[in-house]
Amino acid sequence: MTSFVAPPLKGLFETSPIAVWVSQKSAGHVALTYQIDTKNGHALGASEDRSGSLAEASSNSFDLEFLDDNRVQNGPIDWTVTNKQRLVSTVELDEFSKVSFPVYLHNVVAKAELKFGIDWLGNIGSIKPDGTYCPPKNRPGFTCATYLCEVFRSHGLQVVDEKTWPTDTIEIFEWFKSILARFLRQEGREATISSIESTRPLKRLTPAEFAGAASSGSKSWPMCEAQARQLAMQIKQDFESKFPR
Repeated sequence: MTSFVAPPLKGLFETSPIAVWVSQKSAGHVALTYQIDTKNGHALGASEDRSGSLAEASSNSFDLEFLDDNRVQNGPIDWTVTNKQRLVSTVELDEFSKVSFPVYLHNVVAKAELKFGIDWLGNIGSIKPDGTYCPPKNRPGFTCATYLCEVFRSHGLQVVDEKTWPTDTIEIFEWFKSILARFLRQEGREATISSIESTRPLKRLTPAEFAGAASSGSKSWPMCEAQARQLAMQIKQDFESKFPR
């Protein structure tokens, strides 16, 4: 068993304002949820003078996720009532990041304009500390897992050690072909297809691997591939057990 649990649930953010969740078959999608104090839709940071304003502020939870049609979604979520098929685990951070990271996610990252792609190595460092996305020329794009990995990195949090991930394996090329086939079946995605076709070398960070690494907390970072893969297998087993197909 892992630290991941299914909704509905209470007290998710008792120890940390950040959580990671998986969904879809075999935990095939990963995203974040976070809790912040907001006023007029704007996240209140630690350095802000809140005197006289707390009555106007409210505590809210939001889901932040990147989808493969280039959309970043950031919407309110109530984990005490939702029945969506997800497993979620909190992400333990240092005390500074517990305050600063949710504000950064809400005020900066959630407004980003991104593209889908599978060039993990080419996009390392492409999300800057101010949240802007500056991809290398002709090498744009993220998956849900690599997007979150770079969001954490842009805030000074390196979740995984990408050097330990395998390169150009048979399994990765099978995944590569499945991704390419999916976009070939869609109209108007020529630029994305071209980007995918030209991606070399190939490394893959799976949603469950990122979820496993993130849920282990900052004291375990950066995590190596072998440990992340083992955690990913356990998360997949827990997901299929909770939500059998």
